[in-house]
Amino acid sequence: ADNMSVMDFGRRGPQKNAASEAVNALLAVAEEGNVERIVQMGSTKLPVAEQTIRSLMDVVDDFPYSNDPVAEQHAIFSLELAARALLSNRERAVEIFPLFLKKFESVLGKIEEKRIPSPFVIERIVVTILRCSIHLYDIEELRPNLRVSLHLLVMSIPKNFIKEVADRMACGLAIILRASFPFFESHNEWTFMGDTLDTLANFASARVFVFDGIASTVECAVPQGPEPKNGRVEVGFVDDDDDDVADEEPPALQYPLTKEACGA
Repeated sequence: ADNMSVMDFGRRGPQKNAASEAVNALLAVAEEGNVERIVQMGSTKLPVAEQTIRSLMDVVDDFPYSNDPVAEQHAIFSLELAARALLSNRERAVEIFPLFLKKFESVLGKIEEKRIPSPFVIERIVVTILRCSIHLYDIEELRPNLRVSLHLLVMSIPKNFIKEVADRMACGLAIILRASFPFFESHNEWTFMGDTLDTLANFASARVFVFDGIASTVECAVPQGPEPKNGRVEVGFVDDDDDDVADEEPPALQYPLTKEACGA
């Protein structure tokens, strides 16, 4: 039993005292590898960030882990470590993030409408994609890949599973909208955001995040100044290089608000 591998454990099933032995083994690895320091590294820069992340993401790419809960938990832990390493190395994010995107495309390409193996891993991928956009959308060279990753969520995840993660998606997109709308460069970006929030607003768990996010963004975008004549307020998005309002409020944000007001 002492020499039993993880795969052997999965094939033979749990044995007496196997759980405690596995826990002790994991604790020993964590202590030896100083895992706690990596997880809490904050702004610490990993000396070999790309190699470390590549190794961690290779574990995630073993999806769907052959119904092995230990392998699934290993993948989740590896993904979390890799995400933290990425966010701690912003100066190399343009080079590193494609490693994540490639693995996400591979994993999400293996799920089907009626079969979603390792759902917790899929949920963690959703959260990781949102976290990356929240923290890295201000990096111009990285935005195209971040947009691809966000589209990947909507295009690849079945609607019946979106229902289960709708609150996380709505919260993440609301933060991205509020913090990063000045970086939206095209009508397609606004349309994607509006359509996705409109879809998520159909789920009770997500609705509050959708409308709070839109309201907060519009409030931020309304130019501050004296009351306009005739009681009319012109709403728009302020250009940092110009004191005037640059564009009118994107119609895409009006869709979920109008549907809610009309009881649709």
